[in-house]
Amino acid sequence: MSGGSARSGSGAARGTRRTGLAGLAAAAVLAGACGGEPPPAPSGRSMADAAGPRAGNGAPVLESVRLEPSSPRAGQRVRVVPVASDPDGDGLTYAFTWRVAGTARPDSGPELVLEDGLDRGTRIEVVVVARDGQQAESAPMTASASIGNQPPELGAVVIDPPGDITRGHPVIARPRAVDADGDEITYTFSWRVNGEAVPVEGDALETAELHRGDTVQVRVVASDGQDESDPIESPPLRVANAAPKIVSQPGAFGADGAFRYEVRAEDPDGDRMLRFRLEQAPDGMTIDGLSGAIQWRPALGQTGNHPVVVVVDDRQGGTGSQQFELRVSEGAPANAVAPAAASGAPPAAADPDARAGDEDEGREAGDGESTEAAAAPPPTGRRGRPLPAPAAPTTLGEDEQAE
Repeated sequence: MSGGSARSGSGAARGTRRTGLAGLAAAAVLAGACGGEPPPAPSGRSMADAAGPRAGNGAPVLESVRLEPSSPRAGQRVRVVPVASDPDGDGLTYAFTWRVAGTARPDSGPELVLEDGLDRGTRIEVVVVARDGQQAESAPMTASASIGNQPPELGAVVIDPPGDITRGHPVIARPRAVDADGDEITYTFSWRVNGEAVPVEGDALETAELHRGDTVQVRVVASDGQDESDPIESPPLRVANAAPKIVSQPGAFGADGAFRYEVRAEDPDGDRMLRFRLEQAPDGMTIDGLSGAIQWRPALGQTGNHPVVVVVDDRQGGTGSQQFELRVSEGAPANAVAPAAASGAPPAAADPDARAGDEDEGREAGDGESTEAAAAPPPTGRRGRPLPAPAAPTTLGEDEQAE
């Protein structure tokens, strides 16, 4: 009987399931006939979604959370990188809560832009929670970092002197940098000549050994002792022609009243084809263009001060000059013969005015009474021939006088 009851019960259950299925089929047919949509098939997952987390749903698990960069700086963008998994393979979303120096920030995304001016060591925190879409959440996980050292900012490097380099004058690099943390800044200089590194570590490069046409470059890096700035490299700087320089000094007038001066000049580039000229000079002054020899004899009426400007030219675009002043006083001799020029010109003739003055003085002396006796004519013999001149007296020595 009991077994029969179990079978009857089982049969009743099967009858009930059939009746239920038949009812659903009838409902579907009826809905189709009325133009409606058939009811959805029963689904345990959708029903669980409507009621809350489904039975047996596993919560996601946060495995790690980190910040990038790990040592952010003021003004930088910080990004959180979570790593999580879900036992059911569900897609995950995240919630973020940021704090800077203990103060909550309204940012809720995976990135935070740090404002400028934050001090070194300021703490940054973010709390992350993972969700699986079934209202199941992971345990929160926190990542933190501190504002790190800010490297100096190298703004510019000024080259002194500006423009082309002149041989013999050092080139100096003057960098300009700032450090947000107020750290002391030091600089590293790397010099290159014609593209090759040279063993110079300071901010100055001597140019005495360089030549016209060489190129110079410098690379500068600023450091605060912990971090370095981005480097700045100057464009190639060209060594230009160096101007010659007059190294001699003029002297005084000579005893004959003439001025003579051998101008000497030196050229830093070693140029030998130097040329000389007078840019300003009194009338009558000359200069030899090759040797630099100056000569001048003041004429009558050229008393006073006379400025002189001598120019030397290296024929490469460089010139040097020297200025001085000559003073001619009253009564300075002006009738001496001028020396020959360095180019081989013949000596100048004596001053004709001076010769005329001498002749006038002679005539005046002849017209007046002479203070000197006229010379007597030489004695003559019987036939009018001049007698021989008497022998000049001699002075005897002590021995001859004794004899």
